[in-house]
Amino acid sequence: MVLSLETWRRIVAYHPLHFWQLHDPAKAPVTDGCMSIVREYSWQSLGAVGRDEIRRAIDAAEAKLADYLGYAVGARAATWPDLPIAADGTIRLPEGRLQALGAVSETLLGTPAIVLSDANGDGLYDTFTATLASALTTDPAGSLVVRFAESDQVTGQRDDWRIWPVRITTVLNGGTYDISVRGPSAMLVKPAQYDMGATLATFASQDAANYVGSIAMWQQTVDAAAALTIGDTQYTASAIDARLGIIHIDPCAGYLPWCAPVRPRATVAGIAGEPLGADGDLARDWQPIVAQLAAAEISGQPCACQAANHWLYHWQFDISRVKGGEEEFAFKDAAMNNPFGTRRGHVRAWLAIRERIQPRGFRV
Repeated sequence: MVLSLETWRRIVAYHPLHFWQLHDPAKAPVTDGCMSIVREYSWQSLGAVGRDEIRRAIDAAEAKLADYLGYAVGARAATWPDLPIAADGTIRLPEGRLQALGAVSETLLGTPAIVLSDANGDGLYDTFTATLASALTTDPAGSLVVRFAESDQVTGQRDDWRIWPVRITTVLNGGTYDISVRGPSAMLVKPAQYDMGATLATFASQDAANYVGSIAMWQQTVDAAAALTIGDTQYTASAIDARLGIIHIDPCAGYLPWCAPVRPRATVAGIAGEPLGADGDLARDWQPIVAQLAAAEISGQPCACQAANHWLYHWQFDISRVKGGEEEFAFKDAAMNNPFGTRRGHVRAWLAIRERIQPRGFRV
């Protein structure tokens, strides 16, 4: 999942506290008939869609887009095994928009404490800040990943414990860099809270005990020397066409059984996909496309305010259906006969990406 849950919430216009199961009896009370509180799982809210289901819908939307585009809508680390190598050392990756070649690893820099604050002065926590004095002598901007600390993670609750979108700033201080991370505080409710069995559990937004006390800052590095593996040996590689995902290994690299009965195959590692924004989220032009397609992938609706439910209903509506003769729709074949489906979100996504699909095909 590359589109953050917080950005999806903002696009749909869910309440910034209620979506994360927070409330304040005076300044952010729960007043909707359906209570508007979104919980982690559907079983905690009598069948209403939870955040876990929304994450899976975003995953499904991004996977569908990648299948037809030929590249991911947001850059992420990947490994492509068992790829054929052409006689001239050329390799075509299964996807394009290659950003870097090499094995990706992460190093923990520290787990600084968070500070909660009220940036807009409305009397409610809305921002967290964490600062770390690192030992890095080169600017880590662009290589930092923020996650929940291991002690706050709940086994089986999520696959990715990354925290985003966030604003990361780095400042040189006496030869090493200080790192500051700032983001919406609502994202930092203790994950263990969400696994509570009580279906009506909500958490006071002004009680600091409901939030994690620290976050983990990691630095991501790419080892170019381990970009490509043949057998047990690692090699560097270079990009011939990063947009199409075509790379090259020097035929004189030292492992050249090109005349053998079976030509060797390679495993390639790197980072591929459309560049992310500075906050670690999808580029802005991709955000509504993924949000709308994810909405179409959701089978139900979370509890929410009326405006948010109308937004979801619009993109979930199946345009191939006619209800009692009251609604009729005329769409071009290009809109209806698309591989995603016939809900408005499916059609909108297909129309948006048709011109962005990357051609495939490579002769080995």
